[in-house]
Amino acid sequence: MSDLFFSECRRYRRAALIAFLAHLALLLYLSRHNVLLAAPLHIQILALLIYALAGLGFALHQFASYRRPGRWLWLLHRPLPRRAIFGALTMASATMIVLVIGLPLLIVVAGNDWFHVRIVDLRHYVMAPYVALIVIVGWLTGAALLLAANRLAVLILALPGVMLLHESSALALLAASVVCALLMAAVVYASFKPNRATPPDGSLATVLAAVPLVLGLYLLVPASALFGVQWGVSAMRDHAYQAPVPGTDAEVRNARSGDLLRDGLRGATDARAERWQRELPQVTPQRLMQLPVIFGVPQQLSNKDTPSGKVGDTQLLSFSHDTMRFVVTDMATGATVATLGPDGIGTATAFPAVPALVGKVLLPHTVMQFNNDNSGFMTLATLPADEQYVARPVEFGYTAMLLTDRRLIAYATSMKEAPYRERYSVALPLPLGDLTRIDVASLSDGALVSFSGGAARSAGVEGKQVVVFVGADGRASTVATRAIAPNDWPLLQQAGWWLSPVLDVVTALPARILPNNDLYAASLRTAGLPQRSAAIWTAALLSHLLAVAGAWLWRRGALRYPGRPVGAGWLPACLVFGLPCLGALMVMYPHRANSKARTDATTQQVVAL
Repeated sequence: MSDLFFSECRRYRRAALIAFLAHLALLLYLSRHNVLLAAPLHIQILALLIYALAGLGFALHQFASYRRPGRWLWLLHRPLPRRAIFGALTMASATMIVLVIGLPLLIVVAGNDWFHVRIVDLRHYVMAPYVALIVIVGWLTGAALLLAANRLAVLILALPGVMLLHESSALALLAASVVCALLMAAVVYASFKPNRATPPDGSLATVLAAVPLVLGLYLLVPASALFGVQWGVSAMRDHAYQAPVPGTDAEVRNARSGDLLRDGLRGATDARAERWQRELPQVTPQRLMQLPVIFGVPQQLSNKDTPSGKVGDTQLLSFSHDTMRFVVTDMATGATVATLGPDGIGTATAFPAVPALVGKVLLPHTVMQFNNDNSGFMTLATLPADEQYVARPVEFGYTAMLLTDRRLIAYATSMKEAPYRERYSVALPLPLGDLTRIDVASLSDGALVSFSGGAARSAGVEGKQVVVFVGADGRASTVATRAIAPNDWPLLQQAGWWLSPVLDVVTALPARILPNNDLYAASLRTAGLPQRSAAIWTAALLSHLLAVAGAWLWRRGALRYPGRPVGAGWLPACLVFGLPCLGALMVMYPHRANSKARTDATTQQVVAL
């Protein structure tokens, strides 16, 4: 095994050395412009994609030469177990990736930390092994594509997509990438055999080969169906958002605030509704929820929710995840001017969470404003420990509207720097994750607040508009409710659930396990089974019965061919996982005449060699 390991390393030693030097030079150049550590999210995504494609290209070049029949048999018929051969190739490739990708990243991050005044946190050090693992996952993906028996092996991309495409802390994503790399290695090992055209040997190999196909088909089919229907409808007539039908999601999202409030009051039985209708054209309603706020987690790997800004024209404000404080640096020299905590400059206190700079300094339970008099922060409003702000404040006149995960709060403000005073609050009549917009209109005798839903159609939540009136005494009462029709058929919007409720839960597990502050998604986790309509439950039942029947018929056809045993475990698997599992069975055990001919030709070629 060691001989094969060193032989593979010697094979690519020159290319690895050139790649190491080129990668290090590029990182040093980007580091001079502070692109490496402070890159925005879209640059980080592009860089990860390039790294993954580099690993994919490495695997394509490496295994393309081995895949030729003569060299493939020569490789696998060494006096070594199959696992030792696969382990030597994998370890050699992973070692070169770590040296070419991970080591330059670690050198540059450490250089910025030791020889520069830029902020370098623990998350930046974790970035080096994380990126190396992303390249290893890309290499395993390329190996799986070349060693698989069918072209649909490209669906293996669903596995890292489900596990790694999340916003979370650096250490959590590093652990997830380790688990993903191990699963990918197990999937590739299941295809690492002399005759790649034959089905997997054994139950474990079958499960490993089927998991990426099942996940890929589950993610691909609903998205493709929804896109195809929307494209077909757009080809025949205007798209829903170009010519919205009254009372639908598209019409509600594009409507002006005054028109939406008037439409919501049409079914009101309150005697004051007619007077409110007459007053609405004379006021200027405000639309909220333009930009929701999802707070970053400590040591978050990406820079998406890391606060930053400018202090005047000469100083830069950055946030350190290690100290949980702001760092003020001079833009000309890069020198640190001061550190800033919630109690001001020069104090040792740290922020309890990663703040969001949205005109104010927004924390999960506190709204603060920088006080120029004492170079500190003044608290404007606070929340109980079990409640959290979820959107940036909207100010108009002497009123500031802030949305929490439980209610909408209206605060009275003043021209001076003074704390907010709560005027009234309205409990959310809809799940937070279903809200598309909130509209507020101040009238002569109070305020009208409209809550419009429809964002969680795929979760089975029925969209509706609820209009609430808040009197001068601060009491809120619901005055009108109307249903909002969907743009597409409910069966199509909820296809991801009725195709396989189990896979719907499985694909959502990483987002639930990894630490994050997405309260919009969390608000829908308790709105699961009871909100599905009878039609959706019937579709789920029929689809699973169809999957079992199709698996039984397909298994009978596949059993006609010797050497292609199809285990009976596929029947309960299709009952549990539904139609995507049936699709994986049909891909892995084809029994068409041309498939049999290709397999026979491959077998004869192997025997001849």
